[in-house]
Amino acid sequence: MPERRCQKCPVGGLSGGTDMKKILWTALVAAALLCLLCGAASADKVLSDDGCWVTEYNPQSGEATITGFLIDAQNAGQYYSNGQLTIPARICIQGIDYNVTALQGLGKNKTSFTKVILPEGLQTIGEAAFRSFSNLREVTLPSTLTAIGAEAFGNCTGLTRIRLPIDCVINDTAFDGCTALFAIYGPAGGTIQAWAESHYILFVEEADAL
Repeated sequence: MPERRCQKCPVGGLSGGTDMKKILWTALVAAALLCLLCGAASADKVLSDDGCWVTEYNPQSGEATITGFLIDAQNAGQYYSNGQLTIPARICIQGIDYNVTALQGLGKNKTSFTKVILPEGLQTIGEAAFRSFSNLREVTLPSTLTAIGAEAFGNCTGLTRIRLPIDCVINDTAFDGCTALFAIYGPAGGTIQAWAESHYILFVEEADAL
């Protein structure tokens, strides 16, 4: 009986090693693109499991960025009461705990907060995160804070004083429009003292500040 072969393939299957290398290379490129797409998808905004926080998260680093707070959520009372909001150090997303390392905003509830407590582990307050929170009177910042973005507290007209870590990098416009801000507290000799003095804001030395 004569040997049966696929008419589309020559004797011996693929013609040489070159075609096999092309196929393997194509498969590797496709796999790499898939990994990139999966990584990008992790940046999509999703709700925390308790339904209170709008977040972006990175499964690889285990870090999350808060981009909003739902003040009317069923479980919001564990974080917010009588004008005071306490942001957690960790939030659960799809059954996994993530460290909160950045804050990009709290949504549209700009007049609801008079005091905000930010957690240890937070590193960045993003651009315009608290802009026009006109009733904000007090902010408790963590020692881990390293950067405050442009207009992060812009037009917070009720803010009179704030305590900052010694080497926190502050954008030049971070406190623009804070007409009542008269003092920045913190350890002497760091970037915050230089920033305060260059913006003609009273710097008050506190050796144990943050």
